[in-house]
Amino acid sequence: MKTEVFRPGISAALSTKVLMIKMPFVRRKERKKMTTLKVKEMSCNHCVERIGKALEAAGIKHSIDLAAKTVVIDGCENCVKTAISELDDIGFTAQVTE
Repeated sequence: MKTEVFRPGISAALSTKVLMIKMPFVRRKERKKMTTLKVKEMSCNHCVERIGKALEAAGIKHSIDLAAKTVVIDGCENCVKTAISELDDIGFTAQVTE
């Protein structure tokens, strides 16, 4: 809500307007990026299904490439940490590639 305040005794044309606007505190969001994880133990379509189900259950956007044995995470650093933890829980070792 905007409120205009005029100083008394000064013409409206010369008066200094003060606009008071309530601004909510906005927390800076983490930047999302694509992070590639190397998963050496991934060897078949069953592995792809298990990894896909685990990451979907965790709500992580991802893509899986069986031929390259990689999982690409579309998300923030916390999403990557969660993905690595989820993969570890189902028996896969994931390493971030540069």
